[in-house]
Amino acid sequence: MQFHKLRLRQIVDETEQAYTLTFDRPAGAMWDFRAGQYLTIQLYIEGEAHRRPYSLSSSPLEEE
Repeated sequence: MQFHKLRLRQIVDETEQAYTLTFDRPAGAMWDFRAGQYLTIQLYIEGEAHRRPYSLSSSPLEEE
């Protein structure tokens, strides 16, 4: 599995159980995706890797 560093731009609380994460696209990166696909986000906490899948909900044509 290949990971890319992403910069988190914004977190929006949508409901008590759902929120939207907005990331900046890395310069020069091609992000071609279709509805229903997801990203696996990996975060390190105290040196331990944690992974969680997130559904993509924006258009591939958007810059975020």
